[in-house]
Amino acid sequence: MNLAREPRWGRNIETPGEDPYMSGEYAEWYVKGMEQSPEDPYHIQASACCKHYVANSMDGTTAKNGEHHDRNHVDSTITMQDLVDSYMLPSVDVLLTSRASSNSLYTT
Repeated sequence: MNLAREPRWGRNIETPGEDPYMSGEYAEWYVKGMEQSPEDPYHIQASACCKHYVANSMDGTTAKNGEHHDRNHVDSTITMQDLVDSYMLPSVDVLLTSRASSNSLYTT
């Protein structure tokens, strides 16, 4: 459910794009596809767990001067509006509309 915010990020192909609404819709139907089966609507086929940090898409990078940044050592300042409107929307979407669980260790 990560957003494609940086075009140079090597994992953009794993995301549905940079649109929070589209990412939420994609995640919702991806989870439903894993959990539901038309042959057995009463049982979950696989339990999906949404486990990424909200607004934590950085794997790691090294600047030209050799300085290394990774998700454990970067200070990202995100406005409350951007957090709610962009980064939290896909997570809330999928958790409210499916039976996916959430690992509280990995949420904001």
